Amino acid sequence: MDRRRRRLEENKNQGHWGELYGDDQLIIQGYEIEETGKGSDRRRVKRDIFGNIVEDRLIDYKTGDAELSEYQEECGAEEYRVWVPPFLRKFRPRF
Repeated sequence: MDRRRRRLEENKNQGHWGELYGDDQLIIQGYEIEETGKGSDRRRVKRDIFGNIVEDRLIDYKTGDAELSEYQEECGAEEYRVWVPPFLRKFRPRF
């Protein structure tokens, strides 16, 4: 495998790990997570004890030096930074 292809695969794996880790972190903080798929990765919703929505935001997980695209900014997605340990970047997570 050449260097470009290997680097692309590592970036893809890092993104998958970032999404898994980011979901876990938000769930621990009390958010409900929904996949959106268009212009953002997820919708995070926080509710109060009566079930009323307190916070509703579109987020896009970013790892490494990744930035939001113009389309993501137009859709109103927020950047949610996730750090992925270097030893995990090589392995593809299983969904």
